[in-house]
Amino acid sequence: ARPRRAATAAAAASAATAAIATATAAGAPPVVAVTVLDWEFCGLYPRGWDLGLLWVGLRPDGRALLEQQLDAETRRDVDHATVLAAARELEVRRVSLRQAESHPLVQALVADLARARQRVD
Repeated sequence: ARPRRAATAAAAASAATAAIATATAAGAPPVVAVTVLDWEFCGLYPRGWDLGLLWVGLRPDGRALLEQQLDAETRRDVDHATVLAAARELEVRRVSLRQAESHPLVQALVADLARARQRVD
């Protein structure tokens, strides 16, 4: 089952990338302009981590494109990983970057974390 999930996740990421390229070619503003590899946090992560972390960083239209590509099993893995990714990003903003609760990005992450938790409950 694991190789199929990996292939499904890879296919979802590829399809999302293709959809973004198509939308951009049609004149839509780019959804993703830069890809960043975060070697500081490299290591072993739960299934769905990459897509969960990607979801946290996307705008709502990009999130919708990503979600459309996921089958039920992959979606469950991504939902659980999204809770972890949103919590981690929120902690980075609060502690490392010392952003206040009133900061718009902190508020957005709090809302993202609440939505993600609702999907796994």
